[in-house]
Amino acid sequence: VAGGNGAGNTADKLSSPWGVYVDGSGTIFITDRSNHRVQRWTVGAASGTTVAGSTSDPGPWSYQFSSPTAITFDPYGFMFILDFGNNR
Repeated sequence: VAGGNGAGNTADKLSSPWGVYVDGSGTIFITDRSNHRVQRWTVGAASGTTVAGSTSDPGPWSYQFSSPTAITFDPYGFMFILDFGNNR
């Protein structure tokens, strides 16, 4: 469904996927912990799209994560991510 092409940081791979959220349309959002990003995989896609974070670039800035571990959305569609390495 997502990943399955070995560990890595390209769009078709994940590295330590941790948190998963599936929306009503079947789109999957995955916190890709070792790549410090959130990937979105639509139904039937061969690769994901980075929707938050910066691939393989951990850090403390607002656009970066350091080991994201969980994800959820509120009823209004706002995304919330637990950023373990930055304690936020």
